This record gives sequence, structure tokens and C-alpha cells, in this order.
Amino acid sequence: MSFPAHHHLAAPFAMKASFAVEQAQLWKDLSAVAYALIDANGRLIEANKGFDLLLPAGLRGKTGSDIRPYFLEPDFAALLANGQNLERKTCTVGVPDAKTYTLNGWFVPQEQNFMFLAEHDISGLDKASDKLVDVGKEMSRLKRDALSANRRLKVREQQIRDLSLTDSLTGLGNRRRLEDAIEAAISHAGRHKRLLSVVMIDLDDFKGVNETFGHDAGDRAIRAVADVLKKHSRKSDQIARSGGEEFVVLMPETDMKHAKATAERIRKEVSHLNVPPIDEPITVSFGVTQYVEEDTAQTLLARIADAMVQAKAKGRNRVEGKKREKP
Repeated sequence: MSFPAHHHLAAPFAMKASFAVEQAQLWKDLSAVAYALIDANGRLIEANKGFDLLLPAGLRGKTGSDIRPYFLEPDFAALLANGQNLERKTCTVGVPDAKTYTLNGWFVPQEQNFMFLAEHDISGLDKASDKLVDVGKEMSRLKRDALSANRRLKVREQQIRDLSLTDSLTGLGNRRRLEDAIEAAISHAGRHKRLLSVVMIDLDDFKGVNETFGHDAGDRAIRAVADVLKKHSRKSDQIARSGGEEFVVLMPETDMKHAKATAERIRKEVSHLNVPPIDEPITVSFGVTQYVEEDTAQTLLARIADAMVQAKAKGRNRVEGKKREKP
């Protein structure tokens, strides 16, 4: 540490008693400079904040205390014996077996007493500063780790949420995801005056497939149909398995005419699927409708369900569309 010139700590110490008394007042409020006036018996007469830092908390600010035990190297007796030596000294001061400080300064006679005047060791302060930097780095590391853990937690939460919204057999959305998706699609279409069509797909006579070829074969048929739906969907489309053998596709920016055309392509491809041990064609029926203003999820789903019933009633393996009836 460097001091302003008026402190005279950096200059050869040839301090007169009267000068020391005048300057002592300047050091009383400093913590980087340790100043104490001590009698020959080691009793503290006065001290500043910098010296108080060297003492146990219970002795700070208290005069009359015996502070000899806190001068460690050299000890208080050695300092007294060498008190006429005005050379700068290195002292270790503090609580034995606990917190100690290395200081550079002087221990000199002051009338009948002795004055201790030293500056806290800069290398020690540098080490403390380094430790603070290390602590700061560790805190930064911990903060980064916490942020990383938080991100991983959010990813895991999202994965769990995705699993809860995903059909395990096909990897498509389940009915719960469909409910969220159709509400969002209707809101977007209504707010922005955009097209939206909804398609329902149902495997024909699926009960017979399960009874004849077994449930494993039925599961393979469902997966095969799901793969065809994925193949013919756009990134903007949303497909969900809404029931055992039933699917729903949301087609934004699509009118009913184009939705029916897509459904027809899917129907034809499904009819040519080969899913052993099923040795007969797999067919599907479609219900199609288009969103109109004031539609809700319930009205849309009810309308495509009605269209599906029509497709089944007309012989299955076909596409039927239904528009909203005017009130």
C-alpha cells in the first residue's frame, strides 16, 4: 500500500514525539493503517480501526485491555527491548491459532508509552483479494451450474409433458394434445380470418381385424396407417390419435375441397398397405369439414363425426365432407 506524502510512512522513520501526537489523529479513522498507543505493561491506551481488526471481537474498541498475547512475532517483550530501533519491522499480530495478520511498520517509544504504527501487509491483502476472486469464480461457476441444471430441468419437464401428450403406439399426439391443438387452431383461424379444415380418419371393421388376426396385428395396422398420415402431412398440419382406431388431422390454410383431395390420396395408399399377417385390404373412412366463423372445437368435431357416420353408412372406404348448416 502507498500512502499520501503527509503520512510520512514511506519515509525513514525519524519521528519526534510531538509530531507523532499530531499525526496520530490522522490515523484514527483508517482501517488500512494500524495505530495503537500502548503502555509498558501492554495495556491499550488508544487504537484506531485498523488496529481493532487485529484483536478478538470482544476487545475491539476497548481501552485498558492487555494486548501482549496478540503480538506473536516478534512478541511484545522483544518489541520493548528493541523499541529504540527506529527501523521498519515486520510483525505478525492477531489471535493465536486463529486469524493473524502480517504488517510492516514501527514500534517506537512515545514519552512513557509505545506507539505501534504499521500498514496492513499488501501481499496479504493481495492474497485475500485473490481468494475473493476465486470465490467470485466459484460463485459464477455455481451460478452457471444452477442455470444449466434449471435448463435441464425445463427440458425434462417438457419431455414429460410431451410424453403425456403423445400416443405411445404411433408417436402422434393423443386426444389431450388434440384438444389443446384444435383450440389454438380455431383461435388463430378466427382471429386472422384464415382457412382451417379438419379431417377424421377411422379404420373400417377394426374389431374384425383384432378378432381375426390378433391385437398385435391390429397395432401394426394402426401404426401403418399413422405412417401414411405422417407421409401426407405438412409441417403445419397436426395429427392426433383421438381414439382406438381413430385419427384427427388439423389442416390450417386449407379449404374443404383440398382437404378432401388429400384424404382421397391417403385412402388409396392405405388400401394398398401390406401388414402381415393381415391378408385382406385395410380400409379407412374419412369425415371432412371446414371451420367457419363462430365454430368451436365441439361443433367441428361433431360435424366431422357426422360426416364419418355418412361415410360408414355409404359403404366405408370413402371420403365424406360436411359443411356447417345455416341456422
